[in-house]
Amino acid sequence: MDEARYPEPEKYFHHLKEQGYRVVLWMTCMVNSHSKDTRIPNSFRFFNQARTKGYLAGNGYQWRWWKGKGGFIDYSNPDAMHWWHDLQKEVLDWGVDGWKLDGCDTFFSGKICGIPVPFNRAHSGWMTTRQYMDHYARDEYQHGLTRNPEFAILVRALDQPWSHPEGKSQFTLWHPETHPKPELTTLAVDSGPSLKLEFSGRREPHILPIHSQSKPAHVMLDGAALAEHDSWQFDPAHHRLIIKTREYAQGRYEIQSQ
Repeated sequence: MDEARYPEPEKYFHHLKEQGYRVVLWMTCMVNSHSKDTRIPNSFRFFNQARTKGYLAGNGYQWRWWKGKGGFIDYSNPDAMHWWHDLQKEVLDWGVDGWKLDGCDTFFSGKICGIPVPFNRAHSGWMTTRQYMDHYARDEYQHGLTRNPEFAILVRALDQPWSHPEGKSQFTLWHPETHPKPELTTLAVDSGPSLKLEFSGRREPHILPIHSQSKPAHVMLDGAALAEHDSWQFDPAHHRLIIKTREYAQGRYEIQSQ
């Protein structure tokens, strides 16, 4: 914590809470050796500590990004996560309400013969850019929930097209209130005892990932039940429901809880 910029930070934090504010702090998945706009720009010793202990993905390779230069914390390494969570402990003890996760995770990549590729090595083995992006959001959210049951994360749904080398879906979603005449696809959501999703527009194959705490009882499409394993599957380790669809008439999904 930069106490020159925020004198008595704990007192300042609790003052905000007393005023009714919910405090969300900006963070990234980077361990920097150099930072452009911090009071201490050179943090190589901090970076090198993480690199020598194997806490960084990509064998400690450094990426340049808009806040400086550093390496990616390895979410698949339990020792790295223990070290990382210990760095977060102070503000989590104060009761921080969430993270604004900035999008440097989309830079996670490697090179083969000087050619950029959307994967690199992590503690668990080869990891794609998309997998690292999922780890970043999911793992930070799940750890936050262990400290605050109302913990939240803020993540960009879309960035510059070149920032997501393999993160694009096969259809485009528009919000019906801001795009009353969408050109491609509209997503409508109706909450209740079951989750209802309705697509209209271009009929294209797609894979639909949905965060879910438990396995659903049924997944319906246009009133017909979809077969588990064939058209959908639930990943309990990551609390994720994945629906794979090739054809639909109306695109009306209903996901019924147990």
